[in-house]
Amino acid sequence: MKYFVLIIAISICFSACSSGEENKTAANGANSVAPNANSAAATNSAPTGMQPYNGVQNLNPNAFNASNDNLKVVTPAPKKDQLPYGSRTAPDDSTLTSGSRGKDFFETRTFNNHPVLLKVEKIMDGKTTKYKVYLKNGKVLDAPADKMTNYAALAPENILDIVGQLPKPQTGPQVKPAEKNDQKQQ
Repeated sequence: MKYFVLIIAISICFSACSSGEENKTAANGANSVAPNANSAAATNSAPTGMQPYNGVQNLNPNAFNASNDNLKVVTPAPKKDQLPYGSRTAPDDSTLTSGSRGKDFFETRTFNNHPVLLKVEKIMDGKTTKYKVYLKNGKVLDAPADKMTNYAALAPENILDIVGQLPKPQTGPQVKPAEKNDQKQQ
């Protein structure tokens, strides 16, 4: 029972102290703000140019709700100098592109100005890699995969040599042995 009386006495004391502080702040002056008052309403700091919401939309229809009738549709056309998306240049005036056909992934090296070689295609199916060499005369040759591992950097003559299509060097007119002796003597 002693504790009950003590708890009640302490609670009365604290309630009297807290209510006294509220009365003091309210009595101190006009700068006090009532509890639960909206601080935005208490200050007059609305930025200039803003209008309060009055239930009607204050929108300029020309700002972002304009019709699309007057818009010009521009379709981008690649320039002749630009490479297609995903392409990159390679040595010997060639271009590397990549893509997929079904389950196969392929990389193609296209030769722009070679007289014999058209393109080399690397076809990968996830397990094996095959190389096909396309010539400008329409022939398609299979190349051994072990010799074409760095096909993107190989010279066109090396690629043609791997598939056995390297043109044989042109030999000049045969010089007869008698003419050789005449040349040595001069």
